[in-house]
Amino acid sequence: MSSAPATRAKNKKTDSESSKKESDKDFTDNLVTALTDARVINALQAAFSGIVEKMTEEITSLKQCIDERDKQIQSLSEQVDELKQQEKRNVVRIDGLPEQHGHGLWQNEESAAETVFKFVSETLEIPLMKWEIESAFRVGKKDQSRPRRLIVRFLSHDKKKAIMMAKKKLRQTQGNIPVRNQVFLNDDLTELRGKIFQTARQAVKDKRLFSTWIFDGKVFVKVKQSDDPVQVKTLSGVNAVLSSL
Repeated sequence: MSSAPATRAKNKKTDSESSKKESDKDFTDNLVTALTDARVINALQAAFSGIVEKMTEEITSLKQCIDERDKQIQSLSEQVDELKQQEKRNVVRIDGLPEQHGHGLWQNEESAAETVFKFVSETLEIPLMKWEIESAFRVGKKDQSRPRRLIVRFLSHDKKKAIMMAKKKLRQTQGNIPVRNQVFLNDDLTELRGKIFQTARQAVKDKRLFSTWIFDGKVFVKVKQSDDPVQVKTLSGVNAVLSSL
């Protein structure tokens, strides 16, 4: 007697499962039928087309915003770099000038300024008063085998330019001197402009550019000897010149 209720419950569960399977099958069949209906297909295509079009417009708008932001960032970076370079407009880097040292004493700022004064006046033959040297000091690791770099700031920008123009005399007088013992004068560049110039110089070595040089803190390049000089302000600017070849 006790088994009858259990049997009825089991049969009821089986009937419920069969009914659910049948319902699921009917739903699947109806869905397949609906999805093959041309009107449903057209409606779905229209709906998805609208969604895709809206997403495409949003992506395009976002890309435009990003491009505009990148341009603004680039412009600000150039302005900041220009301000930094303006601070260096009267500064010259001098490599290779002998450094006085002995008895454990290394060249101080006063003796460094005296070294610069004699070099400019006697070697470059540029008239210079000692007071025109605002500051002069050595940078880098102390090394008995090679003098440290001199950083010199002149009071007058015109005087600094005259000195930089006169450095061509060094090429004429140092032709047979080993590079290690030569003296070099260069503008004191910002970190960014230093990287730009290094990239351009490497391109010249690779024969992708004809020449590159610095004038008054600005980096210029020539693709061919007959071309006009082009000023480059960014690394992407150098790459743009190279990619146009």
